[in-house]
Parts: sequence; structure tokens; C-alpha cells
Amino acid sequence: MRRKLLIGALSVLTLILLLVIGVFIYLRSGRLDNYLREKVVEAFADVGITAKIGSASLDLADTSYTARNKTVGGPMGTIGSAR
Repeated sequence: MRRKLLIGALSVLTLILLLVIGVFIYLRSGRLDNYLREKVVEAFADVGITAKIGSASLDLADTSYTARNKTVGGPMGTIGSAR
């Protein structure tokens, strides 16, 4: 019985470790940055503002999202940079 519990606990820990590694790889690959960039452009489009974002990065240390090479335009004018 004890051996089965040990094998079960090790299996669960291994799955958790694989999940953490997968999340780390996903974050470092830039796929999350691309997803967030698309969502920001869609959010601007929903309110009638055109937006183009060249590149973007998510910083989890200070929970900020920085977009570079961006152009945001609407009925009032154009914004060249924002954070």
C-alpha cells in the first residue's frame, strides 16, 4: 500500500513539473505576446480605432505589457507611443 502511494505521489509531482516547464516554454516562446497583441488590436477595433503593433512583450516581474512600433489612430488623431 505504501509503495502505491509513493508511486502515485511521484506521478502527480512529475505531472506538475511537466506543466510548469510547459508554461515556462510557452511564456518564453513569445506565443503569449502574440496572443495579447492580437487581443489589444481587436479591443481597439471594437471601439472603432485602428491599431498596428509591431512587437510587444509581457513583463511578469512588474506586470506590464509593452508594445513597440505601434500606431493607434482614430477619429481624433494618431498616437505614436504608449505603455
